[in-house]
Amino acid sequence: MKILYVEDNPVDIDLTVRHLKKTAPHITVEPVRSQTEALKRIQDPDFLDYDLVLSDMHLQDGDGITVLSFVRSHSIPTAVVILTGQGDEQSAVAALKSGADDYIVKKKGYLDHLPSLLEAAIASYQKGKERKNYQLRVLYIEHNQADIDLTIRHFQKHAAHISLDAVSSVKEFYEALDSTDLIARYNVLLLDYRLPLENALDVLKRIRQSPHEGIPVILVTGKGDEEIAVMALKLGAFDYVTKHKGYLFKLPSIIENAFYSWQLTHEHQALEESERRYRSLFEDNKVAMLLIDAGSGRIVDANLAAVDFYGWSREELCAKKIEEITVSTPDEIAAKMNAAEKEKRGHLLLRHRRCDGSVRDVEMYSGDIDIKGRSLRYLLLHDVTQSIETEKEKRKLQEQLNQAQKMEALGTLAGGIAHDFNNVLGVILGYTEFVKEQATPDSQIQEDLDQVLIAAKRAKDLVKQILAFSRQALVERIPIKIQPLLKEGLKMLRSSIPSTISINEDIDPKSGIILAAPSHIHQILMNLCTNAYHAMEKTGGTLSISLKTAHITADSKKKMLLDSPPGEYVEIAVSDTGCGIGPDILDKIFDPYFTTKEVGKGTGLGLAIIYGILSEYGGAISVETQLGKGTTFHVYFPVLKEDVLPDIKESDDIPRGEERILFVDDEKLLADLGGTMLARLGYKTTVALNGFEALEYFRKTPEQFDLVITDQTMPGMTGVDLARRLLEIRPEVPIILCTGYSNLVDAESAKAIGIREFALKPLTTSAIATLIRQALDAAGPAS
Repeated sequence: MKILYVEDNPVDIDLTVRHLKKTAPHITVEPVRSQTEALKRIQDPDFLDYDLVLSDMHLQDGDGITVLSFVRSHSIPTAVVILTGQGDEQSAVAALKSGADDYIVKKKGYLDHLPSLLEAAIASYQKGKERKNYQLRVLYIEHNQADIDLTIRHFQKHAAHISLDAVSSVKEFYEALDSTDLIARYNVLLLDYRLPLENALDVLKRIRQSPHEGIPVILVTGKGDEEIAVMALKLGAFDYVTKHKGYLFKLPSIIENAFYSWQLTHEHQALEESERRYRSLFEDNKVAMLLIDAGSGRIVDANLAAVDFYGWSREELCAKKIEEITVSTPDEIAAKMNAAEKEKRGHLLLRHRRCDGSVRDVEMYSGDIDIKGRSLRYLLLHDVTQSIETEKEKRKLQEQLNQAQKMEALGTLAGGIAHDFNNVLGVILGYTEFVKEQATPDSQIQEDLDQVLIAAKRAKDLVKQILAFSRQALVERIPIKIQPLLKEGLKMLRSSIPSTISINEDIDPKSGIILAAPSHIHQILMNLCTNAYHAMEKTGGTLSISLKTAHITADSKKKMLLDSPPGEYVEIAVSDTGCGIGPDILDKIFDPYFTTKEVGKGTGLGLAIIYGILSEYGGAISVETQLGKGTTFHVYFPVLKEDVLPDIKESDDIPRGEERILFVDDEKLLADLGGTMLARLGYKTTVALNGFEALEYFRKTPEQFDLVITDQTMPGMTGVDLARRLLEIRPEVPIILCTGYSNLVDAESAKAIGIREFALKPLTTSAIATLIRQALDAAGPAS
């Protein structure tokens, strides 16, 4: 089965693809992340090989209904299933009306049922295609000839199995209604609400009082009115449709549903009548039932449901005693019966063995019955194995939810820490640069201050890693060589790992360049080395890290946990001499929240994060392990074909100026630092400690300032609020917005409201000087 998965949430894509790969390997999934990309893919000639489109309802650039309408309007032969959020029933109904084969609600555990739901949708679509071989006749009561002609042409083009006749007056329709043979030719009636000289609801009442009271009626209205819709439904209308844009694409599906619903109702009524006449309680009961002799326990009779459930024939079942299929001992059964009696329960939970040797959990209800003077006991048996498994899964999901909530709280905390910590780093960087300017060149003080700057910039990168881990910051991938990152990471590891564990490294300096985020490489290395350290924590051992160029071939792909194409890769291998991983848990180690560590030592996210990063990079991962001897993880990154590192240029020539700047920051240390830094660059600076003070300065003399630099996160008035008010006073004034961290504003949204430049703290003198010149030069000469 091949499906196109339209989803803009990368987390949902990753979880769904991994789950289907693990539980339904026969399903091939191609994810696309936007409506635009989906429509483009659907138009490819090779899309005819796909069986189903699975689309999220709400997309960043559109919605699933648009994708569905495109498929149906272009007569593309594929099933369509819409994903909706919990509580979004209105969207689900809209999807079905538009011709969706099914909808799936994203609630707990829905991934477990996804394969069967997709297969059922495809079967439903195929059945729908078969239905289209059945010609439906529809009578349209509509006074607008243009609407009639438009509907007929649409059906001829897109729903040839539906033929449409029309009457333009109520009088003509009533004459047809009185003719039993005439109305009997039609399967469905379409009734326009706005009929001249007649209320459509009165027409509907007349239909329900006629010999054709059961015929499905669909109300068509030019304007949606819930009150009218409710009244129509109360009078027995099957559905109503509003003449909104694209409604004609929904209409065939609604007509089909009306007819087949009516047909199923009649078939169901006939079946019920037949069952009432011919079905006996025992033989036709869908619940497995056994009759046993109360004295001997021998099975006297079994219904068809019991035969299906146990797998033995009726004769084979009747040759057994109930004890032969019950796993529990007589003493255990007696204890359960006593417990049920004390708790006043009418059922027991037992385990029964079936013909194939499998054991199922059954809920058993029993009672005494006399048949032809013989005292027997009846047993009603419900298979509750799935319910028990579901309850276990529910408890597991609750534990995972609790862990996810902890991680969400960590992410919120990370954002707050990032803002304050970046402000502190800004002060450290700024004043270190000031002192460095005053120190004697090539002196020991200069070298020491360089180390301070290196450490501060490293701290700045760590904040980015924290935000990336908590998914509160995007991480940019750039061409890099891994060697320096591994060297730096190993230096950090050595200080945190006990001396009982030795570290061996074998790093090839010639290994190629990859396209990656440095923080991701650091994260992968730290996670793997931490796991290795924990495996050797009690016994000591050797931690080995190697880097080399590797070639993945078709044969070596069989060992990989990700489907990466053959080719040249950079391989990092992390080995330990610890306890190893047992075969019983080896296939679970990459599952989110799975951990064997004690409470407080692991979240169960480390390997899942590594798996997600490598999957996004088109990389691969494999693991070799042996109990009592250790484990080796191999991770592979595709080598960048263009072997070029970014050209990083640092200039000692810091741009300066003489313009007038208003500098705003609620942190006094940063405000003082900013004023001093700008003065050193030659600018005339006015410092304000909050947005209100800055606004007052600006209102008094708006032409006095050539540029405004403001912090975003300030009490009372944010930087964005201040910028909006300043631009109302003087629309052309250039503004630079700075922030240590904010989930409310980014470069794109800042520039959308007129802010000239956006920068993340902490900023070096060189960085702020460059931003100032960019903003001022773009604004033109000062007035």
